[in-house]
Amino acid sequence: MPDEPRRKRGTSSSANPYRTVSASERRARRRARDGSAPAPSSAAVARAEAAALPQEMVSELLQNPTKTVTEEQLRSEYGHVLADIRSMFVLALALVVLLVVLATVLPR
Repeated sequence: MPDEPRRKRGTSSSANPYRTVSASERRARRRARDGSAPAPSSAAVARAEAAALPQEMVSELLQNPTKTVTEEQLRSEYGHVLADIRSMFVLALALVVLLVVLATVLPR
């Protein structure tokens, strides 16, 4: 490709042996070649203007986070974690018991 950048000397060709280029790289090269930047949509501009907060409010929110999460929300989202921890505890307990039994049963 004519607009492909030159490879640096000493770089390994094993990093990208087929010299593939991702779609985002191709778009960036095309924009750079054409001299055009992607225009933001009107909805994105409206969201950015609506989301703009005064600096005082931003600093206040950063200093005093107020998000609270109930135990019910945690249990609904992380119930699988509790089940995994419980099963790991049972496995660890079984292995400790096995070690104690083997230590008493096997001769020295």
